[in-house]
Amino acid sequence: MTALASREEILGVHRYKKKYLYYCSWEGKKRIWRYVKIDFSSDFRHGYLCQKYSIARPSSEGSEPEVFWYEMKGYIFRKDLIILDFGLTSDEVNITHLPEYIGLDKIAFGIHSHMDWDSRWVSDPALISQKQIHDGTHSDYGILGSKDAQKLDALWRANKKYRSAVYTALQKKKTSPCKSIED
Repeated sequence: MTALASREEILGVHRYKKKYLYYCSWEGKKRIWRYVKIDFSSDFRHGYLCQKYSIARPSSEGSEPEVFWYEMKGYIFRKDLIILDFGLTSDEVNITHLPEYIGLDKIAFGIHSHMDWDSRWVSDPALISQKQIHDGTHSDYGILGSKDAQKLDALWRANKKYRSAVYTALQKKKTSPCKSIED
């Protein structure tokens, strides 16, 4: 059996650059933009980029939030970045594919396939940036407000090359991306 791994000389430069992953998701029938801050520098693993992080989700009133732990693994093949995000305290698996990631200094666009909060498997638009796109001081993860969501919608609309490829892939699966970014 062959293990999934990337060459170290390719991974090296990407270990020490903090990034922001933004992706469209669902909460009930409402489409939202989420983000997670990525820092692969704190957990060195041979053959892939790695980060462990936790997300606290609110529970019923008066009780402590439920904490979910995740491990994010990044692989670079040719020019593409593939991120696998595994729930360590849940069965969640998220896959983000960012084509032509290598050589892009600012923003890369792709597809984020994930289980939404209503336990549906969906594929939605994603982008990764070396700079924070959303306003204000936020935690390392979260849901973006409408002003920030509009900013991401505009970025997505402006990049027709990647948007077209993502729409084609989503249409084959009969999955719709965020309603707010559809033409």
